[in-house]
Amino acid sequence: MRRVGLAAVTCSFLILISLNSVFAQGAVVVPSSLTNVEGNIDNGYPFNCNCLSMRYQQVYLGSEIGSLNISSINFRLESSFPSAFEPAVLPDVRIDLSTTQAVPGGLDSIFANNIGPDNTTVFFGDLTLSAPTCTVTPCPFDITIPLQTPFSFDPSTGNLLLDVRIPTAVDIFNVDLGFVFFDATNEFGNITSRVSSVNVNSPDGTVDNIALVTQFVPFTFVSNIPTLSEWGLIALAAGLGMFGVFVLRKNKKMA
Repeated sequence: MRRVGLAAVTCSFLILISLNSVFAQGAVVVPSSLTNVEGNIDNGYPFNCNCLSMRYQQVYLGSEIGSLNISSINFRLESSFPSAFEPAVLPDVRIDLSTTQAVPGGLDSIFANNIGPDNTTVFFGDLTLSAPTCTVTPCPFDITIPLQTPFSFDPSTGNLLLDVRIPTAVDIFNVDLGFVFFDATNEFGNITSRVSSVNVNSPDGTVDNIALVTQFVPFTFVSNIPTLSEWGLIALAAGLGMFGVFVLRKNKKMA
């Protein structure tokens, strides 16, 4: 009986250890290989497109993100253009997130075909972007978009789709500093890729493998709330722990 009790307590402990990542997960960068490395290209899309309007979708491999309750989407300056830019306001911007079956390198040119059933508008309104001067390579992820509605992502159900609509584009431009560019990658899209159009009302766009290096930040508290399946594991761990303690105490009394 003592062995049974010890086994139950041990299993309870191991389950709780396995759930530790649920409580400790931090910000995630996609592609993860570029967390501390500069991307191989710079890009202005979608927020500094030098166009009248913009529709932009970028897909991210789900396993790169993991389970995450996303509260902020961050980008960084291209270190070749490190100068700060003052707050620029893009009016009436709409940003959606959804779980999609589309894959990096395999986005449909028709925007609607990429959108998942759990599509959620996570930001709508005037979007203010700015960045301080960058003094390191790669630059920090200090171009931030705090979401008005956090999005809970589960990689077991698909990949993550970022969908940006900018009806009136604004050049983030300073006469003395030149154009502002974001850090990006241009590789075969097995991690992330995009489809874009310089007409926000266009039903389709151009597909390519250029994509912004992106940081997803979890909501500090909500991201630490376990999912239904995780609650089940916690309950199982608690039950095993209580059973193990009961058996050990009973064994001690009998001894």
